Amino acid sequence: MKIKIDAIDTLFFKDGKPFSMGEETWADGIFPPPPSVIYGALRTTFFSENPSELSKANTDDDPTQYLVIKEISYMYGGTEFVPIPLDYAKKKNEKENIAYRLKPDTKINLSSSLFNNNFLRLSPSENIEEIESVNEAIISFSSLKRYLKGEESKVSYIKLSELVISEPKIGIGRDDALHTTDEGKLYRVGLKRLYEKKEFGKKINSLSLLVEFDGLDLPDNGLFKLGAEGKAAKYSSIQDEVQVFTDDELDKINDKSFIIYLLTPALFKNGWYPDFMNNELTKNLGLELITASIGKPICLGGFDMVKKIPKTMRKAVPGGSVFFVKSNQVSFKEVYKSLNNKSISEYNRNEGLGLCFIGR
Repeated sequence: MKIKIDAIDTLFFKDGKPFSMGEETWADGIFPPPPSVIYGALRTTFFSENPSELSKANTDDDPTQYLVIKEISYMYGGTEFVPIPLDYAKKKNEKENIAYRLKPDTKINLSSSLFNNNFLRLSPSENIEEIESVNEAIISFSSLKRYLKGEESKVSYIKLSELVISEPKIGIGRDDALHTTDEGKLYRVGLKRLYEKKEFGKKINSLSLLVEFDGLDLPDNGLFKLGAEGKAAKYSSIQDEVQVFTDDELDKINDKSFIIYLLTPALFKNGWYPDFMNNELTKNLGLELITASIGKPICLGGFDMVKKIPKTMRKAVPGGSVFFVKSNQVSFKEVYKSLNNKSISEYNRNEGLGLCFIGR
């Protein structure tokens, strides 16, 4: 099932930094939400629709135990969008939202630069003197398809900051016993409002979340509780099929090197470095990492509702990151069939972490 989620009000997704009223005064909000938040919202929605099943939650008979998130993306103006691949960069001081694809610099020892310096050695695909990274931006899925086929040397993008509006909210802590203001607990939170464009009072464009999942039955339409404050959102099912390469196209590709593009953040045991040899999905593919273009790590944590304690905080490789990989053992088609639209995360795969696409 694939659904489109539209916010009814502002949303609040807490970042990974600790926050305690009275000690800190500002709680930062982030967007997009971590996949675990969406995973939890799907489970909550199921149990609200099926209250008789609630007693089975977190047991061996939990009806949501087979829930798997298969895609998380955006929709704006009827078009699907995804994070911009991080091997794109823009011209320095460029005003237009145009980015140019970079390529590995073959004049240097890539393996050495990767492990010693922990950053990517890339050069522009066009003659550009000064470039800078493009952060927190999205491109259309049709552009991503061309990128994965090796056809998109430059691309237009939209900054998420243009579609997500920050709205601070001031709050106070209350004394639970007296129901009065608890002194010294004034705080602010950073709420997010998803952009809406209206004409003559009618909404014509808005930013939505798209989520595809399996292993859970929900009605075609309904309401969602989303984020730290349980703000309301509505969802509706949509029909969509993601296919980049046809079987005929795959049969004609003889590439031994390719890219792994992360659609969603991924958690690896070795920080940003994926261990292909010990990953159950990749260990038989003979993959060798050439280099990588990765963004600033994001902190993923949460709260364990069963144990009533915070979850372990981990640093994740952000969505849009790209790994350049080669294999002398299997064909491009075999790698594509094994990994495309699946998770390479080493933790919490079912929650939608580490979803990836394979490209040339």
